[in-house]
Amino acid sequence: MSRVFRQCPFAAKIWRALIQADKLRVFMNILVQEWFIVNIHGRENPGRNALDKATDRWNKPEQNWVKANADGAMGGALGTAAAGGVMCDHHGNWIRGFSRSIGICNALKVELWALHDILVMVWSMGFRKVEVESDCKTAVSLINNRSSGMDGCTIVKLIKDLLAREWEVKVSYSCRETNMVADKLAAMARGRVIGTKIYEEPPIEVIDLDGQERSPIS
Repeated sequence: MSRVFRQCPFAAKIWRALIQADKLRVFMNILVQEWFIVNIHGRENPGRNALDKATDRWNKPEQNWVKANADGAMGGALGTAAAGGVMCDHHGNWIRGFSRSIGICNALKVELWALHDILVMVWSMGFRKVEVESDCKTAVSLINNRSSGMDGCTIVKLIKDLLAREWEVKVSYSCRETNMVADKLAAMARGRVIGTKIYEEPPIEVIDLDGQERSPIS
């Protein structure tokens, strides 16, 4: 069924013509059943179109809040996956970042793992007011919906359990251009041994991104 839906070259051309570019990567890497759930969920929640509205520059969080950006990355023929994230204070100063090599994983789940990992990091550091951003609309929609149809999925359940703790969390969509630091951190973990690397200071690889998205580098 997967081959008929996506892997056939003729079918792939049709999907590229029909599916929006920002959703195509997710579609080509998740199970057909998951794709149906995501789309049914979207049709039942037209108000989630607000996800499409995102600023084209990174903005500081409110005073006494922290902001956390998360992203997933895929690479290689085997679909090896990695996650990355960064958090900053309301002045825009870097607090901590991470890169994690996950192994074999599909595109949607690696985005969800990135959100999970950044939430765990924020909680473990004692912050209780956080704005979380991801450039994956599907992941954000699944997390914000009380009953997504994928609540039985382990990673979705883990995230919702985290969100149910005693803290204030806002999860929202951000365009790719404002999520470049998290994207780079994720890309840096591809091909590494499975595990997580923590950055107490911004690594040199992300310094040049400061001017592009005005993100937390200082």
